[in-house]
Amino acid sequence: MLNQTFDDFELICIDDGSTDTSLSILKEYANKKDISVSEAAKQLVKIALKKN
Repeated sequence: MLNQTFDDFELICIDDGSTDTSLSILKEYANKKDISVSEAAKQLVKIALKKN
């Protein structure tokens, strides 16, 4: 995704509380590129998932 020539997009990744290292990987890229990482409280994510 980061090597695309088309740069007018928004990539949204949702942390569902998994125990893998995906959140830390996203944070590493955020330090290197113009990327924003937001963390929501796990409770809010669970509520959002239940509504969908």
